[in-house]
Amino acid sequence: MYENKVNRCDDRIVNIYQPYVRPMVRGKAKINVEFGSKISASESGGMCRIEYLSWNAYNECGILIMQVEQYYKLHGRYPKYVLVDRIYLTRANRAYLKKRNIEHLAKPLGRPSKEQPTAYQKRKAQKIRNQRNLIAGKFGQGKNAYGLSNIAAKRMDTSESWIGAIGFVMNLTSLLKQKNKLNKQQEKKYWFWAYLGCGRQACVAYLLNFICYNSFRQADVVNN
Repeated sequence: MYENKVNRCDDRIVNIYQPYVRPMVRGKAKINVEFGSKISASESGGMCRIEYLSWNAYNECGILIMQVEQYYKLHGRYPKYVLVDRIYLTRANRAYLKKRNIEHLAKPLGRPSKEQPTAYQKRKAQKIRNQRNLIAGKFGQGKNAYGLSNIAAKRMDTSESWIGAIGFVMNLTSLLKQKNKLNKQQEKKYWFWAYLGCGRQACVAYLLNFICYNSFRQADVVNN
């Protein structure tokens, strides 16, 4: 910098313990500059997938097509909706999505249309748009519950493995919640058919025996 008389040094070391970490100017009100990896993730069916990870700053609009093609390779079809920030929706990306009949629910470019959407269309669009909160919640879950904002590994590959392991554990948690929800639905359906097939008195008696058995078993587990 002194010899070239400039105030900029590319790939300068800002962390001796993690020399691969780069400063990223984000322009946020609370924190103007952040350090660490920049992750682009997607969410589909409750499962989170890390699509792109980089230790340098990048523009998100350049990886949208890659993410959609990765979805196609994984599922064998294109998604019906792509819910992203406005920074992703450049003219080229809009043309790409339109060619594949993928909706994005963002404001169209150019002059606004004279036809105003109905109240039903507004509610439907807002309901679909709210689904994007799921992927934002995944980042919050990873930072608050699994330490995604505090990756302390020294090596770059170890840090990336650490981040991938956090995403893997969050997906396991989602699968467990889906399994428990499905078991509850099946249990309710079982009791309904038991009530119709066995008669009211037999179903009530079986239910009382089931509750008493679980109560004794839980008490035995607690005592042990």
